[in-house]
Amino acid sequence: MKFFQKLSPVAWWLLRASVLIFIILRYFNTTKTLNLSSASFYIALTFIVAAVMILVGGFYKQGTLTRVGAMLLCIVGGYLIFVNIHASTDYLSLLILLTSIGFVFLTRKENV
Repeated sequence: MKFFQKLSPVAWWLLRASVLIFIILRYFNTTKTLNLSSASFYIALTFIVAAVMILVGGFYKQGTLTRVGAMLLCIVGGYLIFVNIHASTDYLSLLILLTSIGFVFLTRKENV
């Protein structure tokens, strides 16, 4: 079991990278149109910036950048859950998962 505990930093980096890849694949088309009058453009841009902050924040010892990105992910995810409470179960479960991942990074002590 100690072998798996030594792989914990790898798992955290895989989680950081997978969140970034998922958010870029999901929200990049929305930001590509540059519709500055649309709220969905700013929400998608905030998701992308938050995911980049979580990934880049892993390189810093303090972890402040990771926590700010995670807070953005939680706030925007919580807002989208509230607004889309009657949406499809698939979309709502994705939002809950992203918000939960943001909450995990927000509450973590070490910045691995």
